[in-house]
Amino acid sequence: MKNILKRFGIPAVIAASLLVMVGCLVSGTFVVIADIDSHCFTSADKFYHYHIDLTTESEWNDHKDKIDFIDAVGFDFYMTNDDSSDVTFSVWIEPHSAPIRTSVADVEANAKEVFTGLTLAAGAQDRHITYGESLGYIKNLTALKGVVKDGQFNYYGLAAGTYTDNQVCWDSAKAVITVSAGN
Repeated sequence: MKNILKRFGIPAVIAASLLVMVGCLVSGTFVVIADIDSHCFTSADKFYHYHIDLTTESEWNDHKDKIDFIDAVGFDFYMTNDDSSDVTFSVWIEPHSAPIRTSVADVEANAKEVFTGLTLAAGAQDRHITYGESLGYIKNLTALKGVVKDGQFNYYGLAAGTYTDNQVCWDSAKAVITVSAGN
């Protein structure tokens, strides 16, 4: 130990000790992907509810008791707008214990908006919004991570605009969650 101290100094020994301790505390990072059912919007309700349950995913269950951080949350969507006008999408979330919202006004008054500003042009077919692209639309990230850490949450997709029933659809959607877990 004296040779190490003489050769590298106290700051180097402290830094090495911290790295060893951090290595012991955080054992790895893993990704959980939760599928979200497809849905076509109607002009009457303009919103969609889905209960996301990460506890049904094996990766989540393998590490749920050791989760230290929710590192990142994003989405991967395929969307279609067969209508003749543009539609703007947003995603709102709430803890799974919250009552299920029954209208756009109810969602906007009680849930937290976490994805905003995506406009889908009229006539867009199978528009793919990648995970990386979705990160540019994320807001309220701290609130999003907090709700996700519970393992279950209510997800609401809203489609603002004037459109014909069943012309605007989430063809496929996924929530992609990156988590750090300890030993």
